[in-house]
Amino acid sequence: RTRYAHLRRITVKKGQRVELDHKIGEMGNSGRSTGTHVHYEILVKGKPKDPMKFMRAGKYVLKGF
Repeated sequence: RTRYAHLRRITVKKGQRVELDHKIGEMGNSGRSTGTHVHYEILVKGKPKDPMKFMRAGKYVLKGF
């Protein structure tokens, strides 16, 4: 499961399946943030995981396609 925060606009619906490079939203500046950005989380069994591990692995997973 993934979560995104501080988006200016969300361009997908909850539960919608997305493909690689699919635009899911536009970066924004909401809440107590100090500048435009996106907060990105990956949850596995409800526990947060380091998204960089998934991002690095993704390029190898999709290499065969």
